[in-house]
Amino acid sequence: MSTDSFFDFQLTSRRHKTAAIPGTVTSVPNYPKKLKIYLNNASPYWQTSFFDNGKTYRLSCKTQDKLEAFKKAIAFYEQLILSKYQHPTHLKKRLITPVKDLPLKSDLRFKKIAIQWLTRQANKWTPRHTLVVQNR
Repeated sequence: MSTDSFFDFQLTSRRHKTAAIPGTVTSVPNYPKKLKIYLNNASPYWQTSFFDNGKTYRLSCKTQDKLEAFKKAIAFYEQLILSKYQHPTHLKKRLITPVKDLPLKSDLRFKKIAIQWLTRQANKWTPRHTLVVQNR
């Protein structure tokens, strides 16, 4: 097989219809680079994917608007993080006692989540370090 026919094969081979269209893959701004939105040939809607510890999480954003897809991808990511880090096995493994007055699925607002995290971490830090972290 000559190299020319090999390259012709590469150019004419078909991708699977649910594979991302290469020019449309976009990272969500100000979030981890592993959180992406993309289009594929199987749907007119934007899709979102997040890679974490060798596992891929995917969701259809059910919108054709890219800005709306960013918002839905962010909500998808925050829900994944909440469900992962508030899971009882994670809390038990890290020796964290869950707060009793908060429901398991709390509000998704970043400030509230950050305050909860800071209160859990504050007893491990010096008061000076706690102030430095709060002022970031």
